[in-house]
Amino acid sequence: MKNNIFCLSRENNFLVIAILGIKIRVYNKYYALESRLDDLSKFTAKVIYEENLLERVKKYELKKPNSTKLKNIVSINTVAKKGGAARIAYTVANTVGKRGFNSVMATSGISENLKDEEYVKFLSISSNEEHKFSEYLNNQTGYLDFFYYKSLALKNREEFKNASLLHLHNLHGSYFSCFALPELTALKPTIWTLHDTQAFTGHCAGLIDCNKWENEECLNCPNISLYQALPFDTANFIYKNKKYIYENMASDTVLVSPSNWLIDNVKKSILRNYDIRLINNGIDDNIYKPYNKVDVRNELDLPQNKKILMFACDGGDKSPWKGGEYIKEIYDTFSSNKDLFFMVIGAGRKEELINKNYLKIPYITDESLLAKYYNASDLFIYPSKADSFGLVLAEALSSGLPVITFNTGGIPEIVEHMKTGYIAEHCNIDDFIKGINTFLSDSNLMEKASILGVEIVKEKFTNKLMVDKYLNLYNEVYEKRLALK
Repeated sequence: MKNNIFCLSRENNFLVIAILGIKIRVYNKYYALESRLDDLSKFTAKVIYEENLLERVKKYELKKPNSTKLKNIVSINTVAKKGGAARIAYTVANTVGKRGFNSVMATSGISENLKDEEYVKFLSISSNEEHKFSEYLNNQTGYLDFFYYKSLALKNREEFKNASLLHLHNLHGSYFSCFALPELTALKPTIWTLHDTQAFTGHCAGLIDCNKWENEECLNCPNISLYQALPFDTANFIYKNKKYIYENMASDTVLVSPSNWLIDNVKKSILRNYDIRLINNGIDDNIYKPYNKVDVRNELDLPQNKKILMFACDGGDKSPWKGGEYIKEIYDTFSSNKDLFFMVIGAGRKEELINKNYLKIPYITDESLLAKYYNASDLFIYPSKADSFGLVLAEALSSGLPVITFNTGGIPEIVEHMKTGYIAEHCNIDDFIKGINTFLSDSNLMEKASILGVEIVKEKFTNKLMVDKYLNLYNEVYEKRLALK
């Protein structure tokens, strides 16, 4: 058996395991073979946590780069192409590859079958065998991602050894153990882009009516069923471990936020001692731009004689964070209006016409196709309950589509009330519906919002602006580490 590899089998309802070089006889010394599988797995998890994970949390000496030239970038995100954070991570990795850097994107490797592209090489952090066992231990203990041990061996991969700089994105999502952070950030100059709040809470990726994390505790979590869901309330334990890990992370690690709203929250959190910068998310304004509405409706087989209201997010109307539950309520309010057509993108596996005025479409990864759906629509409705930025809003505005949304997170930094859309009071559905009626009843307001939205995105939220800022930050962070004596 190899060290640092999980091996799991079941024999007559017993757990047979060798992990991190710990022999099975170690467990036998403390546990009789009659132990039930669940009890033995919890004990195994306790041993791994106390004797292997915690020992990795310490102050490591910062390592100076071997070369004076910034050349090899390794970025890490849960997946590469599905969801807003993935699109940003992939866009940055791909664009820096086009600009002459060697770009590697490390992902979970579980839900995507990725092949190397011209400008990006893909690296799988996890593996099916280890993933299953890690998931089993996490479910038994409620420790979330602690036991995804493969990420702790990332330092031994050639791609990481050759890296000039490490760019972290979303580390949650059942593939990465945060116990790897102290050593990885010491070995390589590091930038960590926070796309949500999961890094500084017990487990919540969005803030919904809870601020316990501000008081350095996450006791009696009211949202354990929300992503990342916990089998039972271990939020405070996870939170304390994160705090301990961050206290030992490399001091020159630089955090990036896509919005001032998220920066304000980070400054109140367990990450407050780290330098944090604002880099707004960007979109490709060569793709997301105004098209001829009649032409795209014909191409997509959508009605020409109706006003189309579009909603899109990963999960569609099943998303708890983006207000999926409000979509049906909004639809019911307008169901008697036969001149309206609802289009929901992001949920399910196949296109489904729920009724004559309600179309559900699976998640779209083809950005050119997605841009056509924006252009086929008249309003983008986005009743998000928790959002650090709202990438779809920039995509919609750039396509000339006014937005109706809630006053949530970083959204007011993108949408201008009564100029490029309508910002309703947070979770006030009556105000939201008022916004829809306000815009649908005023064609002049719609036209002005459409024109202004395109202009604002070009000024603030393009891929070029975003990547230029990241490259400047890459060089700054690299030069600072290079200056170590």
